[in-house]
Amino acid sequence: MQSKGAIKLLAILLAIACIYQLSFSFKTRSVEKKAAAYAAAYDGDERSEREQYYLDSVQNQPVYNLGFRKFTYKEIKEKELNLGLDLKGGMNVMLEIQVEDVVKSLAGDSKNDPAFIEAMAQESRLLYKLVDETVAITGQKSDRIAVAQTLAVQLESFVEDPAKITEAFTNFKDNITSLGTSMQNMRQVKLDIDLIAITADGVTVPQPSENFLDRALHELKSCVTSYFVDYNALGDVYDASEDVLEVWILTGRDQSTVLKTMVDDTFTPSTSIAVNVMLVDPNALLNAVVAGNGPDVVISTDSWNPVNYALRHAVEDLTQFDDLQEVLDQFYPSAYAAFSFNGGLYALPETQLCSILFYRSDILEEYGLSVPETWDDLIAMLPTIQRANMSVGIP
Repeated sequence: MQSKGAIKLLAILLAIACIYQLSFSFKTRSVEKKAAAYAAAYDGDERSEREQYYLDSVQNQPVYNLGFRKFTYKEIKEKELNLGLDLKGGMNVMLEIQVEDVVKSLAGDSKNDPAFIEAMAQESRLLYKLVDETVAITGQKSDRIAVAQTLAVQLESFVEDPAKITEAFTNFKDNITSLGTSMQNMRQVKLDIDLIAITADGVTVPQPSENFLDRALHELKSCVTSYFVDYNALGDVYDASEDVLEVWILTGRDQSTVLKTMVDDTFTPSTSIAVNVMLVDPNALLNAVVAGNGPDVVISTDSWNPVNYALRHAVEDLTQFDDLQEVLDQFYPSAYAAFSFNGGLYALPETQLCSILFYRSDILEEYGLSVPETWDDLIAMLPTIQRANMSVGIP
């Protein structure tokens, strides 16, 4: 009798489990029927699109409530039982494909394909040549060109034994990606030139050479010179005892060089104001200001620094200048609003940015919305957009 009771209990539990599992299939069918009813008014491909649109809109919405747990359409779709071939009239098949096997089958019998072997050999020789030329120019074999040699060695091994292609295919593919990245980085490397020799045609240019004493003497001269020359200063450097405007720029050397050239060519000749431009690490600005050695003007600092320094009375208020408004007329008020504090203005913008609105005219038309002209118009549209399970992206 006890065994019969256990069997009944097991049968009941099994029935409950089956009903629980089958309920997801029934609920999925119910949601899909609602989607079909929603799209029934449309024809052809548009009906399928509308049906899919409905399912996508409820994908992350609770559609099945068991009391102790709510399930979204996506979850019940994953939990539904797949019907057999006799019930559903079809089957789902998942294929697992090995890329290496595909490459091997496409390549065929590479050992008997001379063109394939010769192509790999040719590429290997070109990579070796690239490495040699780079080393000849730079004088060293850096990690940026080492990947090219690695690929050359791999291709050479493939020529000797084509069967290795499938074994090392993944690694070979990663090396190709690394080579592309390295070449892109090499294009951005600046070229340092120590000597330019101009000679007549037919004259043999002597090869530069140096020994230990030459290098030691150069280092000694550089050390002594560093006590008298400011390497951060650009272009013409004026004596600090003169009436000189000190300008610090916190971006790159290219930008600072262009700025100094413009100052020396146009600003200083027209105003008779001497300007020293220095390229400075952004982290050095605060320490210099605290120590009382800060510059007169800072260019390309972070947008939050003007007010930050204004709170500490470490920056001048530009409203004291009579011609400020004439300068501000070049900008929209929003461009310099972030630099205002307690009625004062503590910086001028270098650039102005504007936002561009991209919108779906079909969606606006479907929901009876007009193109927003202001931020308030856009905010007023948000409830309608969100009710349709859509959103607005703002970078």
